[in-house]
Amino acid sequence: MLTERLSKAPDSITSLITSADFLFKELGAVPEVKFESGAYVVYFRTWTGKTLPLPQAPSGLREVAAVVLSLLLPLPRVVFIEEPEAHLHPRAQRLMARVIAEAVNRGKYVVLTTHSDYLISEFSNLISLSAFEKPPGRLGYRDEEALRPEMVAAYLFKAEGNRAVVEKLEVDKTGIPEDEFARVAEEILEIRNELY
Repeated sequence: MLTERLSKAPDSITSLITSADFLFKELGAVPEVKFESGAYVVYFRTWTGKTLPLPQAPSGLREVAAVVLSLLLPLPRVVFIEEPEAHLHPRAQRLMARVIAEAVNRGKYVVLTTHSDYLISEFSNLISLSAFEKPPGRLGYRDEEALRPEMVAAYLFKAEGNRAVVEKLEVDKTGIPEDEFARVAEEILEIRNELY
């Protein structure tokens, strides 16, 4: 499916995939797109100096590339992502949030599930950026990464007894409420304080 979409992609695919190069560089690989035998082929130059076609790249990089390409290519218009933080360390999770925000600002509808407080916190930062006329460059953000609160809906799923309860979270200019993550962090710190 991904290969088929790449073969039909516009000439701008190189600029699309390189718009996420900051994420790939964090993962130790630089994307390169080549037109071969009538199709666009994605390669990754790894930190070891090897250049590998997408199917031969490490599994984590292949999974991240599939998500990024789905987000940045014109089609599909709706992208479902289960745990975009999978295979990503905390800094890369933050960068993935920025790629997702850019896709939303380009008109994509993104539905995702996550257990990552890093991802939620970065989305909150990106939402807070929208209050600025121009995102503060000193923080390293680009204009296309700022998310307006009305573009984001967030829900918390909780188990109560033998049923699941869905709670809609109020997203405002400060971002997405992180109370649930904060509660768990406080529990961990309380135990740590007892241990020391």
